[in-house]
Amino acid sequence: MQEMKLQLKILFILSCSIILSCNKPYNDFDYRSLNGWRNNDAVELVIYTDTARTYDMNLCLRIFNAGIDSTFKTIPITILFISPSGNKFSDTLTLPLFVQEAYYKKMNGYTDINWPYIKNIKSREEGEWKLIVNRTDHYDNGKSIMGFGASIKAK
Repeated sequence: MQEMKLQLKILFILSCSIILSCNKPYNDFDYRSLNGWRNNDAVELVIYTDTARTYDMNLCLRIFNAGIDSTFKTIPITILFISPSGNKFSDTLTLPLFVQEAYYKKMNGYTDINWPYIKNIKSREEGEWKLIVNRTDHYDNGKSIMGFGASIKAK
């Protein structure tokens, strides 16, 4: 009987350890569906990193095929990064709609575009990072943009 109680205690402790170790959040992709992306509308994304791994980050966009034409070649954006401790920094970039480094997937009237953004990221802070993304152009009031997202993959 005593041996059985000991086995039950050990099983309980192991079960608790497994449950608690799986409680850590992990978010390697965040995407927001949009009904157009007006210039002043911010897209808020959340990703999770730890300090033990190195990451590559990609940005993605879903756009109606009709929105991709010769007059709409780029999407200028700013990204405000907010670290888990509240530190902020920003980046301004232009996402080209036609570039070899991007991955394109066309389907049912829209195209998904995935751009490599930053490689070999080594985070100094573990936890949840917020990305606040804004368009900085005025083309078509963003009506053709269906969604925007970011992914971060551990190497």
